[in-house]
Amino acid sequence: MPIDSSVDVATLLNFTEADLAQNRIGQLSDRQEKAVKRKYRTQSLVGGFVALCFAGTGIFVLVTDQAYFCGIPILLIGAFVAYLVISLNTVSVDELHVQQVTGYLERHIHSDSDSTSYYFIINDIRMRVSKKVYNAFPDDEAFTFYYVKRQVKNISEAPSPISFEAADDVPPRPEKKKKAE
Repeated sequence: MPIDSSVDVATLLNFTEADLAQNRIGQLSDRQEKAVKRKYRTQSLVGGFVALCFAGTGIFVLVTDQAYFCGIPILLIGAFVAYLVISLNTVSVDELHVQQVTGYLERHIHSDSDSTSYYFIINDIRMRVSKKVYNAFPDDEAFTFYYVKRQVKNISEAPSPISFEAADDVPPRPEKKKKAE
């Protein structure tokens, strides 16, 4: 199952058998619900702090230098960040439902100049994972992943898997056709 048999992937994804049982029936366990609430609260606090920094800087520039060409855009960025923070955190944990996807795992890395993101893709569902989790799973193995996805207005974040299990009832993957040389 995992690439490295010494790695406990349940520990990496931080789930228990009780969590998995709740996920199978489409629900978060109490423990997972608390973790999701903590994650959203942290995102709200960080986003609020960033919005406050931009707004404060914009006001400071306006008051001290009278540099309207600089202060107003900074203030507007702060207002926009505040709007995003409020919009993204209007989703209640009670509105989140556990979804599942079963199929063959494809691993994908997205890199740009400052960061690298790791993803699992199963049947067009793209889930963001840590590097450690990414390295623990092999490509082309059949899994069922359970995840929650938060979507607010037109803003959608890549879901993170909350639990998984090996899938035995997946039809064999069709052979990939080789390119003609």
